[in-house]
Amino acid sequence: MKFILSSINIAYKINIFFLRLKYNMTENKTSNEPQTKLNFPLDGDTIDNTLTKKLTNKKQIPLLFPYSERGDAKKLGAKWNSVDKTWYYPSIDGSLPDELLKYRKHDVYIEYDDKEYYKEVLPSMKFDKERRVWTVNERDYNIFIKL
Repeated sequence: MKFILSSINIAYKINIFFLRLKYNMTENKTSNEPQTKLNFPLDGDTIDNTLTKKLTNKKQIPLLFPYSERGDAKKLGAKWNSVDKTWYYPSIDGSLPDELLKYRKHDVYIEYDDKEYYKEVLPSMKFDKERRVWTVNERDYNIFIKL
């Protein structure tokens, strides 16, 4: 068991050595070149905890917009979730940019018999199969409230 642990430790140190060599991170560096900043910590490096907290608090704000406007939404930061087949905005603090507010997804509760009428009035209306509820974007939600 000690042999396995020591060989793992040696392999780890060799890996660190080659990473430092690859990124000019050797300890006896004599040139005036700036050191390359790695995206991961090595021995003795510290991890920025504030960045870790920001990444764990990231929220996905669901969006709903026409297919023809997907290019504009992408430019504003919208992302496609290929697993859920939905658009979302990755937000750290839960806020949404003003340009994307009109695409925010809202749930609306509609009787099955009335769905054909509402499909004509609310063009963005889609059915969420997993949650079994109708959804619309902000513009259509405001129309729905006034009805």
